[in-house]
Amino acid sequence: MHFEFHVLAKHYPVLLKGLVVTIEYTLICLVTSLCFGTFIAILRTFRIRLLDFLLIAYINIGREVPLLVQLYFIFFGLPALGISLSTPVAAVLAITLNEGAFIAEIVRGGIQSISRGQWEAARSVSMNRVQAVRHIILPQALNKVIPSLVGHTSYILKDTAILTVIAVDEITSAAGYINDMTLSSLTAFGSAAAMYVALFWVLQHVGSRVERAFRYGEVLKWT
Repeated sequence: MHFEFHVLAKHYPVLLKGLVVTIEYTLICLVTSLCFGTFIAILRTFRIRLLDFLLIAYINIGREVPLLVQLYFIFFGLPALGISLSTPVAAVLAITLNEGAFIAEIVRGGIQSISRGQWEAARSVSMNRVQAVRHIILPQALNKVIPSLVGHTSYILKDTAILTVIAVDEITSAAGYINDMTLSSLTAFGSAAAMYVALFWVLQHVGSRVERAFRYGEVLKWT
């Protein structure tokens, strides 16, 4: 068995389509996971007993149940309860709920690292808890956890490969199609692996620039 360049030359449009779909899902899920996870972390700062219990339960389930199981439950299990979701919505929802749980804990750790004096300073200028979190606590917390959040984007990229089980035409699905058509496993999955490596390199490059920007004094600004 060897790498067959003529197979790649013939079927590369399929891989390119898969690459575009992977990038789309990665970017969408990155935004939704960051927003949702940050929102959950903020809610936990209010320490409302019942709400906090529900949020802790969600975070534990989100982190401990494999993404594949969560995806199957959302895509195949919810219809049994009368809730049918389209493939794209189910895909984004599964990754968002799964990664949001991890991001929530990362951001919460950043919030907890802010000194008590910052909260007291907010109260001294008549800010309520919501205003304090929005204008003082959260910007500082996010600046502290930027490296962890940037590093977590790679997990979201890898998560997209699981979407092949619900027929999302991303890179892994495209590679599987080429393998079925040509029986050239090395060519199909070797090309897919090269694409993932290239995407990870881009993510690392962008992530390094983001971290460097914050390291040299840029801060998140909130209105």
